[in-house]
Amino acid sequence: MIASSPKACRVATARTFRALVFLACTVVAAVHASVSVAQARMEVLVSRGADGIELYLAMPTEEALRSSGLTEVDLLDADGFVDFDGVSANGARLTDLFWQGVVARLDGQDIAFAPLSLMVHPLNRPMPFRTPVDAAAAIEVCTYVEGDMPLSATRLYVGLVATPGTSRGALALEFPAALSAGLNIRARDFTSGLLQDSRLLEPGAGGVLRFEDVAPRDDRTGWLVPVALVTIVLALIALLALRWRVSAASGHEV
Repeated sequence: MIASSPKACRVATARTFRALVFLACTVVAAVHASVSVAQARMEVLVSRGADGIELYLAMPTEEALRSSGLTEVDLLDADGFVDFDGVSANGARLTDLFWQGVVARLDGQDIAFAPLSLMVHPLNRPMPFRTPVDAAAAIEVCTYVEGDMPLSATRLYVGLVATPGTSRGALALEFPAALSAGLNIRARDFTSGLLQDSRLLEPGAGGVLRFEDVAPRDDRTGWLVPVALVTIVLALIALLALRWRVSAASGHEV
């Protein structure tokens, strides 16, 4: 039998609790850092269906102006700040302007993308952009902003669709102006809503982005990892709570 005082039990429990708090703070800091990196980079989602491709892009608004057919006049109000209402009301037209001069090819054959919509959101309220469902919401949901906001404090989201009859093949996008050197580009490739590939890209000469064809795979177990992590954390919290109650009730442990 090993006896311990109530004070020793409380000290041990307090240390464990502080360790968990430190771990939680570390996780929050890591998430915040990843969000900051995501805001500073370009993200591209390729969503392949039975006979077509949906394409979603998110990037700093100033990068979009530099490398596309959009100009500041298209996004600003008379006072030189972002015209959120105007952007929301003219999403398809602004998508056309954004796409002007972009050449898209599937296995070397030109394909035409039609506009879905375009939206601008504040950097301090980033929209989720990890799945096609996230991306579709990001280009449709209008942001209400109080006060004036410059372009530098915003991020642009845009969506397009092509129906070439097939979605398979290597996709190449050539922008009219070279993308910024060293631009961090995260690409995700989906087939029928399932993630097939996620990787970092570097723009080629002339601002060309290339997405290699990825053979579809059926991944039905990816959701188990986050569920297992949450279960472990909850179990640890429950165990700590139980130890605290036992030590408080009996004053010793066996």
